[in-house]
Amino acid sequence: MRNAPLLILVGLLVAAPARASHNWVGLDLCRTYPERMPPELDPKVLPYPDSPDARLVGRYCSQCHYAPGPGHHTAAEWTEVVSRMDLLMGVTARFSDPSRPIEQPSGDERAALLAYLERHALQPLTNLGEVPPAYRALCGDCHAAPDPAAYAGADWPALLARMDEHRITMRRLPAHPLAQAQVTTYLGVGVAFASDAGIGGRVPQVALSDPQPYSNRWLALGPVFGLALLGLGRWWMSQRRRT
Repeated sequence: MRNAPLLILVGLLVAAPARASHNWVGLDLCRTYPERMPPELDPKVLPYPDSPDARLVGRYCSQCHYAPGPGHHTAAEWTEVVSRMDLLMGVTARFSDPSRPIEQPSGDERAALLAYLERHALQPLTNLGEVPPAYRALCGDCHAAPDPAAYAGADWPALLARMDEHRITMRRLPAHPLAQAQVTTYLGVGVAFASDAGIGGRVPQVALSDPQPYSNRWLALGPVFGLALLGLGRWWMSQRRRT
């Protein structure tokens, strides 16, 4: 069973708290498990969207899910994420439908892609104790809490509105108005969340301490185990045909 250890490894990798998954055997996991997926982004918001490196993100990272923005992870996290996604692309290319092939980057392309993501990666706060709890809870929910000092020219109202919409898309609990007020006061901007701007309808109020909806994370492994059984079945049938 040469493929069994590889399939088990893939199952463990998908079980990890990654923010991406794959479309295998016709199951669109982006829609089935949006809380685990990167939200859809306008390519224009990517740094240097017309550069060759940015086009690599669109070419390879959007084959199985929406292409993530570099600011979704820190530079240290991108090293691990790119390595994991490269392995998953290879496994997917091997076991997926041949009519919908998955393209894997070359070594040079992978290095250029990682360098681009690291160059524009999220700049995290180094001292979380100096910021309001609401900022740590809301702005550090889907990724590390960013350091505002590293984004002096950021359009915070537009960014906060977009992040609030992403919370709805990714099935995160909506932000409490008091938490919103703490965040905008800390950043020195006016209230710009979608729930206050009328985007997406009225959002119910919840407490700051409400847990994230990750209780169903292990349910996402169903397709992975199914694929593992499918791969083992195909291997077994091929062995029988050879004997």
